[in-house]
Amino acid sequence: VTTYTLANSAGLNVSSPRCVAQARMVAMDDSGASGFGARTSQSVDQLEVETVAAEAVDRAVRSRDPVTLDPGHYTIVMEEEGIGELMEYMAYIGFGALAVEEGRSFMRPGERVTGENIHVVDDGLNAGGLPIPFDFEGMPKRRVELIRAGVAVGLVHDLATAKRAGVPSTGHGLPAPNPGGPMATNVYLDAGTAASKDALLAGIERGIWVTRLWYVNVVEATQSVLTGMTRDGTFLIEDGEVTRAVKNMRFTQSIMDAFARCPAATAQTKLTGGSDYGFTTAFRVPAMRLDNFNFTSATK
Repeated sequence: VTTYTLANSAGLNVSSPRCVAQARMVAMDDSGASGFGARTSQSVDQLEVETVAAEAVDRAVRSRDPVTLDPGHYTIVMEEEGIGELMEYMAYIGFGALAVEEGRSFMRPGERVTGENIHVVDDGLNAGGLPIPFDFEGMPKRRVELIRAGVAVGLVHDLATAKRAGVPSTGHGLPAPNPGGPMATNVYLDAGTAASKDALLAGIERGIWVTRLWYVNVVEATQSVLTGMTRDGTFLIEDGEVTRAVKNMRFTQSIMDAFARCPAATAQTKLTGGSDYGFTTAFRVPAMRLDNFNFTSATK
């Protein structure tokens, strides 16, 4: 539980409490098999810790004796923790006005940047996330539509970028000093219609189930290209069913291109996030099926 207070000699005086509760668990055995489970909430009472532990253990047990897959393009089902990490990097490299000013963003205002079924907003006041009413400059949070039907339609601003653009701040200033500019920190990716994650498996002859990602890095920000590894629950999909464990694999992929090849996503969303930047971020996302996802190598 944190209370944020900002005050200055110009008369600014705002204060708000914020509660962030998180359970993150990794289960491992001596063979190196591992599994992951996590929940994020505004309340400890909603963390379902026993369920988180059971998920981690189940994934670890199923991760024993993995097979090696050749690099290539696969249809994948990525769970919410993985999608949340992808969205966190999209927020970090692209949704801010300064990134667009400096020509280092994949966002091209007014142009299509991904698939028509992709809708993204930032809303720091939404009770379904980790709300806070103001940013680190004391400006009120505003709901910002970022991507509508695949088209880049908005950016987040702090006081400096807003002044240059001749618009009000959207309430996305970060703690000073901040050379990176404003950042979307309460991101919502619209849900799909699939009744469950298992429903995303239908019709996949040979693919990969991805629980989460790690060691993600930016390759080319203007094309939204990231590289990283799968972790703690990577499984082979055969004929619409998850069959056996797969050794972790490295991907190198344009995320906006991957989202353009998303035929289905779950109707339910999950809150992910944390305090990776010295402040709290929140991402509410569905699990997604992504076609033709590029894996460049497998671990030994």
